[in-house]
Amino acid sequence: MTSRHTDNVRCQDARDLIHDRIDGVAEASAIEALDAHVDICADCRRYADQMRALNDAFDQLRRESEIPQAPAAPWYGRLARIAAAVLIAAGAGWYLIRSRPSDDRAPVVRIAHSPVEPTQAVQPPRGASPMPVASVELTGKSASSFVAMPRESGHPRVHVYILYPVSQAAVARGDS
Repeated sequence: MTSRHTDNVRCQDARDLIHDRIDGVAEASAIEALDAHVDICADCRRYADQMRALNDAFDQLRRESEIPQAPAAPWYGRLARIAAAVLIAAGAGWYLIRSRPSDDRAPVVRIAHSPVEPTQAVQPPRGASPMPVASVELTGKSASSFVAMPRESGHPRVHVYILYPVSQAAVARGDS
């Protein structure tokens, strides 16, 4: 609509001012001219009413769709959660360290190989070297804490040893 009204404000300018007024950026003198134009122009009045209704609908939709924010936790609440996490981590670490077997309790085994005597094992294929026979030798504190007992495996190349803990009373008596 490009027609002029008595207040010299064209309808297109009035519509731009309507948007500025809704956005809150229109100057006071422009608002007075807009109000005078809207009072005499039915099309601009209807457009202004529609824009206000649309703006109100958007504001209502924005208010309804906002997620309420939880109040911020005080600083000591956050500090307490961090302290609890540190204590849990320290306790778990201490538990894991304490529950790990120490080197004193674990057997120390050295595998000693010796060549096979021809009468002890199956003859190797022609050109191959004889297979070594493994024996278990306990060293350090393990020698007084465990006994290695050989067991039959049913296969000439498989050697099985079972480690039995020796009771402290037997060690004290010398029964190992």
